[in-house]
Amino acid sequence: MPKTTLTLTSSDSQNIDDLIAAVTQKLDQNGYGFLAIAFTQELAYHQSDADKLALIKEYVTIQ
Repeated sequence: MPKTTLTLTSSDSQNIDDLIAAVTQKLDQNGYGFLAIAFTQELAYHQSDADKLALIKEYVTIQ
């Protein structure tokens, strides 16, 4: 279950870096600035795209 109730719509054309930027922006814009900082810090420990996607899913729901 994600840490927020935020939903992010993903298209097939987006790469992982676009998703990371969208998640960070969405967290900041919706009063979750502290989680945006934590998300950014946790990214340092995730190297593969699959790991990064799993981390993204810990913070938001992807449709």
